[in-house]
Amino acid sequence: MAKSNPPEIRWHRSSASGASECVEVAFFERGVKVRHSQDPAGPVLTFSQAEWRAFLVGVHRGEFRGKPAQSGMDATGASEDSLLY
Repeated sequence: MAKSNPPEIRWHRSSASGASECVEVAFFERGVKVRHSQDPAGPVLTFSQAEWRAFLVGVHRGEFRGKPAQSGMDATGASEDSLLY
């Protein structure tokens, strides 16, 4: 019996991304794949739907923000309010 080819994966990048240093995501039946946009042939991380959902909840809650330095600034001098997450 011949194997059917899996459907082509469609990669997506945020419209807010710059020209470099971004990630792309691809949604598939059982989860999400993530890769570096500048290395499409490189490694791909694969997350289940539950793992991706937990990641997004953490992003929305601010769980991945760096802790600001004691002065209220991070190591680059950016204020806590200006940190991206």
